[in-house]
Amino acid sequence: MSTCAASTHCCIPTAICRRLLPSLPKLQLSDVIVNGESVNNELCGDPTGVSVPWNSNISIRIMSKEEDIFRQKVYRYQIEGLNDQQIESYNPELVIRSLPPGDYQIMASCTAKDGSWIPNQKILELTVLRHGIAHGGSRWAVPC
Repeated sequence: MSTCAASTHCCIPTAICRRLLPSLPKLQLSDVIVNGESVNNELCGDPTGVSVPWNSNISIRIMSKEEDIFRQKVYRYQIEGLNDQQIESYNPELVIRSLPPGDYQIMASCTAKDGSWIPNQKILELTVLRHGIAHGGSRWAVPC
């Protein structure tokens, strides 16, 4: 019989422990759309990253993996490298009309079952290229 991983001294069976401890949603990237076209096949690296042309419209879609897939969540997004502003929405999609050239980390969080916020998770590393920079032969993204 295996025991709870929450503590090295725990004697609660794993099956019971899973029911007692809250399971936090895990966020993951589901789609990146640049100027109306998916660039999922252009994503690379760990963490996932992509480079886009200056003045692009970007849509970043995420999904949460948890036991209750129908539970309504509030999502919180932050674009690190731009400012400290956090954006809250019931929509699992962040739409960015344009960003100045630079490197950004797209962070996301959502509410847990108890209404608290899960820790921020890095969803995407985004590089916005300067105007006039070639895109390495790729339609949108610079190869890794």
